Amino acid sequence: MNADAEMSKLAEILAEMTREHQKWLVLIEQHRDAVRHADPRGVERALEAQRHLMANLAAIEQTRQEVVRALWKRFGPDAGSAVNAPLPRLGTLLEVLPAAQREALKAKAQELRGLIERVRHEESSLKAATAALSAHIEGLMRHVGRRLSHAGTYGRRGVIEATPALAAAVDLVR
Repeated sequence: MNADAEMSKLAEILAEMTREHQKWLVLIEQHRDAVRHADPRGVERALEAQRHLMANLAAIEQTRQEVVRALWKRFGPDAGSAVNAPLPRLGTLLEVLPAAQREALKAKAQELRGLIERVRHEESSLKAATAALSAHIEGLMRHVGRRLSHAGTYGRRGVIEATPALAAAVDLVR
């Protein structure tokens, strides 16, 4: 593959990664709605869709790394040598590419970076909401358990301890 084809391939990969991250934001919103409505099936569907999306992203990332490695071997400081240099960051690679293609690739990389940050923020927010819901449900379960407990006591572990039955009788004959 020649240099122009490799740079075009990198542009396609960045565009594809951008589309996948946009899909991820939609899935996060679906997941948030399922949590908001306490819909366990909806949460499971959203998580399953996110697992598939992450598998797609992993495959795309593998291809991106191969293209970056090929471009680095072609344009990097050790260009043409047999040295197997470590994979550079995308920004580092972009600095050594020809100026004609560099700006377009930088714009695509910047757009992707912004989406990745949004995904991280939304995931963090969703994690906090899920933890709050879980704590709320746990509190409700403890409240119900307390109301149903005949002894009304909790053990050291924070759960209702099984107590022996209280034997009581009233002698009505006398």
